[in-house]
Amino acid sequence: MDTLIAASPPVRRPNVSPWGMATDGSRARDLRAVYAFRGLPEELNRTLPLDADERVIIEGTLLRYNSYLSQRISYVRLTSNRFVLLRHYAWRPDTVTEVPPRAMRKVDRAGARLEMTWTDHDGRISMISLTPWAMPNAWPTAFINLDQLTSDLRAWLSSVGWTQPRD
Repeated sequence: MDTLIAASPPVRRPNVSPWGMATDGSRARDLRAVYAFRGLPEELNRTLPLDADERVIIEGTLLRYNSYLSQRISYVRLTSNRFVLLRHYAWRPDTVTEVPPRAMRKVDRAGARLEMTWTDHDGRISMISLTPWAMPNAWPTAFINLDQLTSDLRAWLSSVGWTQPRD
């Protein structure tokens, strides 16, 4: 006896590049960082080099805040085309998240922390909390205060016509 199975309607998904970012710029992508002995900025340069027409607005070292006891080193770069976050890990490969403006969902301050959300490559909402680097003379590009990064992020988003999506 033959059984007929009704086919489900096709699921509409955005076109995705081989690296995971939607070709329309509506989703972020995560990559494994290319290791560089010369530090986090060089890792970022090797993993996601700047395009010819791309300029850096602001970049520096800060901490990813998970809890009071869990704060990890990160490096951010805001360019004319994208926001890039390099997450540094001690015992596993570093990762890089590239966020185009259309994938950004929220940029808010929560006291000394900067909280951001974006749509990741799977369509889920990712959240990160960043806090200033608190150790003196750690790295010359360390963010001691997140006011400049916050204002540059908001100016960058408004320059591309970004409006905060309604949830």
